[in-house]
Amino acid sequence: MLLAASGGFWALFAWRLRSAEEPFIPLSILQNAIARNASLCSAFGLGAFIGLSVVMPVYFEGALGLSADRSGVALIPMMVGTVVGATVSGRMMPHVSTTSFPR
Repeated sequence: MLLAASGGFWALFAWRLRSAEEPFIPLSILQNAIARNASLCSAFGLGAFIGLSVVMPVYFEGALGLSADRSGVALIPMMVGTVVGATVSGRMMPHVSTTSFPR
């Protein structure tokens, strides 16, 4: 059921991109493999991060029995790791050549 709803929403999203005068993401850009893969990776990565940010406090409180404030404190390592990882990868991007990766 959820998968069908997701497919339906993706179809509506594609229809809206095709019919909009100035779309959020022009579909012609997604024909470029690099832009398409980067968009997909970003969507999955952000979805996982948001999912973890919502599910982990519930897990900490329900399964581990932590209080709400301790649950928030337990999220600090993930948030610090996210900031450090984003900073390091952002600083590495200009130095990594795309030609060094096999096609």
